[in-house]
Amino acid sequence: MPTTGAPAYLAISASLASGGTESLGWLNDLLAEMWPSTAIAAEKIIRDTVEPMFAELLPGPLKTLKFTKLDLGDAPFTFSNVDVHSRRAGFLRLNLDMAWDGDADIELKADHVPALGVRKVTLKGRLSVVLGPLVDRLPVVAAAKVAFINPPALDLDFTGLADVADWSIVDEAVRKIIDDVLKGMLVLPQQMLVKLDAETSIAEAHQEPLGVCRLTPVRAGEFKVQNKKSYLRVKDVPDVYLQISLGAHPLWRTKTVKNTTTPEFNESRDFLLSDHDQLVTIVAWDDDVTDDDYLGTGTVTVGQLLSSPDRTVEVALNRVQKDGGDHFVDGCAVVLRCDVFPLVSDATSLAQGRNLAGLLTVLVANAYDVPGAREDAASCVTVAFGTRDFCTAVVYDMPGVMDGTNPVFDAPFLVPLGAEDKESVMDTPLVLALVNGKEEIGRVVLEYSQLLEAPDLTIERKVEVGQGASIKFSVSLRGVSY
Repeated sequence: MPTTGAPAYLAISASLASGGTESLGWLNDLLAEMWPSTAIAAEKIIRDTVEPMFAELLPGPLKTLKFTKLDLGDAPFTFSNVDVHSRRAGFLRLNLDMAWDGDADIELKADHVPALGVRKVTLKGRLSVVLGPLVDRLPVVAAAKVAFINPPALDLDFTGLADVADWSIVDEAVRKIIDDVLKGMLVLPQQMLVKLDAETSIAEAHQEPLGVCRLTPVRAGEFKVQNKKSYLRVKDVPDVYLQISLGAHPLWRTKTVKNTTTPEFNESRDFLLSDHDQLVTIVAWDDDVTDDDYLGTGTVTVGQLLSSPDRTVEVALNRVQKDGGDHFVDGCAVVLRCDVFPLVSDATSLAQGRNLAGLLTVLVANAYDVPGAREDAASCVTVAFGTRDFCTAVVYDMPGVMDGTNPVFDAPFLVPLGAEDKESVMDTPLVLALVNGKEEIGRVVLEYSQLLEAPDLTIERKVEVGQGASIKFSVSLRGVSY
């Protein structure tokens, strides 16, 4: 059960699916027919998104890496094991498994570097699909929001890497780029919005996270004393630290507790909570002078934590045998506690957080009357808050589909306000800039004090930014009720 005083939607909800989880054979058949067109659209998104990241993240001549062939193959995504939930009035949530065993044919080439390719892509994960708000006009479902509940498992089968001098850098960088793209766009709390009803605004379709999840590793044990392989025959009592992750949030490393097989931590970290199926992953390490020794991995969902007595679970740590065999439990475990606190539109609550003081949400809806020829339009909106920068997708003119001079972005950006922001945030403006091609048309600057003075700590406006163009957006500030 949730923390006392938390909203009812934090409670664990049962599946509404008749008879439990449902088969999705009909959807898989439909997607198989749609796949040729879907693959072409996905190929364009991949090319436009990933190639600029090559130039930013790869070293030397590899910065020029580009796709010379991008074919996602004939195998479509498949879906199974769907649960239907209703946690908030007017919204339905579907959680379902997605798998893609893609027979891809991808080739990449950089200047002065042999070509390399990808011949197989495997992607598996559990998706959250939120339908709503539900409206009393067709199509009834005003919008759909899609995201992976946890970072998906990805495997790439490269070809030609042996001929590239820095092949390990390419391998690692490409995987990191894909991982970063997924986490930045499609892993909770980030979601992809597909608006189905033109009359519904992004502000109406958006849902805030369920709240703030505070994870507290209390203690762990019993770790083993290891015999070090040296002529001194030293027995090594472990110096244990934990790495804990939740969703797309940055990895958290706890303090190191030295010289004990039963370390006590009693420290906590706050994360945004978007779904009870989000997975908490705990990896235990023995801090060493050279390479740290791996001690084990454990996982538990937030829902399991919230439904347990005192919201505390003993998470068993498993290890993988060196021969790649099955997992085995070596008797080690971490006692983990979870508390959930709601987000509130109360300015005084912004000063109460320990790790997470609040949440700034920026919803970029539309731009209007972008100057220049419609057929040459390539517009986006950049969002900057302190050291954090975001950008909507670039919108081009598509006759009959999108007016390039009046683009629709419908892009949400979530900016957690950490403890380090408490003092500086008062002097940090929020800047939204409209860009067409490489030219900035104009910008909107919002001071933090304007948000504090706004009703419900929310500003929703259409503002002229210059040259006759304007931006429509919504900005909200939320504290945490600890």
